[in-house]
Amino acid sequence: MNKETWLFMPVVNPDMCARHIGAWKEAGYKIALLQDRVQFDVPEADVILRPWNNYIGYAASVNFLVKAVAPVDCGLYVFAGEDMRPDEKHALTEIRDMFFEKFIDGFGVMQPTGDDLDGTDRICGSPFVGAAFARQWNHGLGTFWPGYNHYFADEELFNTAGSHGLLWQNPELTHYHDHWTRPGNDKPEHHAPLHTRWEHDKALFHFRKEAGFPGHEPFTHATAARTKQN
Repeated sequence: MNKETWLFMPVVNPDMCARHIGAWKEAGYKIALLQDRVQFDVPEADVILRPWNNYIGYAASVNFLVKAVAPVDCGLYVFAGEDMRPDEKHALTEIRDMFFEKFIDGFGVMQPTGDDLDGTDRICGSPFVGAAFARQWNHGLGTFWPGYNHYFADEELFNTAGSHGLLWQNPELTHYHDHWTRPGNDKPEHHAPLHTRWEHDKALFHFRKEAGFPGHEPFTHATAARTKQN
């Protein structure tokens, strides 16, 4: 298996991206970024895609990146935001070993929960996922349900992967989230239009949760059968 691990994220804030992206590169990750209305150079990136001018949401953006860029044989992907940093206490080879010892066939989700930001243990905000999971979950639509704009897709993944016994919340790993609510940080200007979608995404999440998150199951019947047995 290819030993690369790919990081996928949409980016919009040059300063925040510059503050953190170098740490991912230094740790050994291959980096694929998506930009829309705000475009800028990121020397550390291996791939930058600019397929449209309007933000279509986090879930759809990273799902698109996986299908457009990710080598199937690399085995492991990670999703994050531009205000996050990689774990600094473990080498990437160690992290890969952790994941594949838990999910031998790569069909699973590992969420670092070492960060002290409130809510880190209630969502999958920066998960590692196996290539098979990323390509088969949600009936093949991608790791995250694409109907959400910017919010709640990570909470749905937490619920759906967890309900199948495919979620490992790993407290040994920390993805530090340099969130704007932390002391000393300011709320980014680009968050204002995003927040207008909060109620939409919240309503969609509760509607889908009540219905059992329809359509989240794996694309292949064989995998679905194996998941249920486990």
